[in-house]
Amino acid sequence: MTQDLINLTLSEAQLAAVDNAVLELETQLSGLIAMSVQQRRKLMRMGDKSESFCRQTLSVPARNPPMVPLRVPLAAAQI
Repeated sequence: MTQDLINLTLSEAQLAAVDNAVLELETQLSGLIAMSVQQRRKLMRMGDKSESFCRQTLSVPARNPPMVPLRVPLAAAQI
């Protein structure tokens, strides 16, 4: 016995809105790149301890701005 619990009918206006939304997403995310499985496997991964260390490392100069040389782009690292 099958159960057909979902019945969805979209109007032409709804389908057009969805198409426009997908087109907008593609436009806004055009800078993304596709990576092969091999490329993704070669990426360095950051574990929980490494991430915590990096976050703490970035928080120290944020609390003590005078100790950071002006040529160091601290704001770019904190994004």
